[in-house]
Amino acid sequence: MVALGLQGVRASLGVHSDKLLPSVFRLISPLIQDVDQDLSKELEHLIKALVSVSPTETSYFLKQSVSISENKGTVRLIKQCVAFFDDELKKELRASLR
Repeated sequence: MVALGLQGVRASLGVHSDKLLPSVFRLISPLIQDVDQDLSKELEHLIKALVSVSPTETSYFLKQSVSISENKGTVRLIKQCVAFFDDELKKELRASLR
């Protein structure tokens, strides 16, 4: 059920996405901070879509998430998503993972 919801959120990003970002980040924050392996692929796809809408805001959100999460799945997910960013944001994200 949650995976379908994440797919719906991803599909809605094309329309008025700049206004949706704060709500999307608030909605997925608990899922990112405590990653369920069954949802990790859906979260990865959603993060990729968020990067295409606003890479800077998405990077900031992920850096914030990794700093407050103690879940190893969060670090793993963000490492997988680093490739979606440009070189400068990749460097910043990698630094926050250390």
